Amino acid sequence: MDKRYYSTNQTRVGTFIGGPIAGIFFIYKNFLKLGKITESKYSLYYGIPICFGLFLLSPLITNGLLAILYPIAIAILAGYIVQETQISSYDDIHTDNFKYVPWWQVILISIGILVTTLLIIVVILFVAGKTGLINMFA
Repeated sequence: MDKRYYSTNQTRVGTFIGGPIAGIFFIYKNFLKLGKITESKYSLYYGIPICFGLFLLSPLITNGLLAILYPIAIAILAGYIVQETQISSYDDIHTDNFKYVPWWQVILISIGILVTTLLIIVVILFVAGKTGLINMFA
């Protein structure tokens, strides 16, 4: 059976482009391909709240060196998770049936997740501004 996995570097680049949600997606999909259903669910159970927390922290790090290091650190962490919990741990990856997902697909998925995330943020800000929860023009 032909299985296509996201490599460590694909996960890093995809997470850098698409943000932490993209990283969760790549980690989740790899666990599913490896047949590790419990681990795939854990990646969502832990990843979504961590993502939410990261989004809450993002306004605090919009200037300076932290703004550069923040996405790089998240990308490195996602790649580390793939390397330590998926690539190095399972023999299935070292068989002849193993292939990586094409790079163009990684880039398109990452851009799609980035655009979707930005649209959701814009809608939330628009609704919050219209309802008076925040004053966007102050």
